[in-house]
Amino acid sequence: MSKTTISEMELLEVFSSEDKAVKFCETHRWRGGRYCPCCGSKDTYSHKTKKYFYHCRESKCRKQFTCKTNTVMHASNLPVRIWLCAMYKLTVFRKGMSSLQMAKELGITQKSSWFVIQRLKEACGHHNGEFKLDGIVKIDKTHVGGKEKNKHNNKKNKQGRGTVGKTAVLGMRQ
Repeated sequence: MSKTTISEMELLEVFSSEDKAVKFCETHRWRGGRYCPCCGSKDTYSHKTKKYFYHCRESKCRKQFTCKTNTVMHASNLPVRIWLCAMYKLTVFRKGMSSLQMAKELGITQKSSWFVIQRLKEACGHHNGEFKLDGIVKIDKTHVGGKEKNKHNNKKNKQGRGTVGKTAVLGMRQ
């Protein structure tokens, strides 16, 4: 087992509350101190009544922000804890996960789960098949189609043997 991967139980212990999850995001986002994502000013203060909200004191900005502002979690009502668990599940599960399965495991609706998955895939760079393979790429090909002797007389290709009348299939894997 890889030493960089943690188990799901360890993840749930680390992010056992929303406070811990937000604290984790804030420390990783604002390593050099909290700053306004709109203007970059470090002159910020906490909101009086809203938890996890901050204000910029810059006279030209005065915007309200959280650790989710201008990230993949931006403008989402889902808790940070849900987002972090979804990130974990999408990166650990080798073949990905359906939105229905993720919805069941996270206790959210399928529609919200689909939204989270789409946002995370977009953030990772999965753009509708527009990607380039690099590094070591394995390629294999085959020809798919039935045997000529098993076809009806009017469907047979009388041109030869081997790959005649068959469809070429190419597979690549990074």
